[in-house]
Amino acid sequence: MKKTYSLHDIRQWEALKEEAQRSRGVVIFKLSPICPISLAAERELDAWYEGISEEANVIGAKIDVIASRPLSQHIAQELGVEHQSPQVIWITPQGKVQWHTSHRSITIDNLRSAIGL
Repeated sequence: MKKTYSLHDIRQWEALKEEAQRSRGVVIFKLSPICPISLAAERELDAWYEGISEEANVIGAKIDVIASRPLSQHIAQELGVEHQSPQVIWITPQGKVQWHTSHRSITIDNLRSAIGL
């Protein structure tokens, strides 16, 4: 089953990491709701996510980098991935970064190529 969450604080992030251990991983999407590049990237991500099967057992998580800046910065530091927006980070069930990209590189084709499913 695939699930999608909107994360706002570190407590939710910690709970998501626990749930991720029972999945095929988490696709984190950081976005700014006032940025046109973020909105275009979100459309690409949503189209890719819609196209993967329910059996993929992958979790999607979105983070508004304006409303949830402390969380966004915490995740960047914890994962060792420089904060950018928009940004996609694919992490394994064990919490390891498999792949990440940002800005106009967030496309359906790049997501399919890097993450598959």
